[in-house]
Amino acid sequence: MSIIIRLQNLPWSANALDIRQYFQGLSIPEGGVHIVGGELGDAFIAF
Repeated sequence: MSIIIRLQNLPWSANALDIRQYFQGLSIPEGGVHIVGGELGDAFIAF
C-alpha cells in the first residue's frame, strides 16, 4: 500500500528538489515527487 501526500498552493517556481529539501527527514523514493502545476500549484508525494 502506498501513502500519498497532496501539496497545494505551491509557487510556480517550486520543483522536485525544493519539495525534497522541505521534507528532508522523510525517505521519498526516486520518482516519488509528481508536480502537476496548474492554477492550484498541486504536487503529490508517493511513499
